[in-house]
Amino acid sequence: MKKILMILVSLMLVLLASVSMAEGTAANFEAPAIDLTPLFQALIGFLAALVTYKLIPWIKARTTAQQQDLLRAAVSVAVYPAFPGYITSDLQREQ
Repeated sequence: MKKILMILVSLMLVLLASVSMAEGTAANFEAPAIDLTPLFQALIGFLAALVTYKLIPWIKARTTAQQQDLLRAAVSVAVYPAFPGYITSDLQREQ
């Protein structure tokens, strides 16, 4: 266990040293910027799909109809400030 800990600590020190050296040389040349936006968009899309595929059926299977109605009401209250016109038009269509 001590050996693994020492290896991890030495790796962390090497990584920190390389970062500090890189910061010192960054003033000499301009590195190209890397846009990570598509990566984060893909990650958010994957997580949304995972929630839709696994979490929602799991919640529906373990809650009663009354609890599901309560959850729907809580979601409506949470979403209403973002889409007030959209929700009221949906409620008018239902009536």
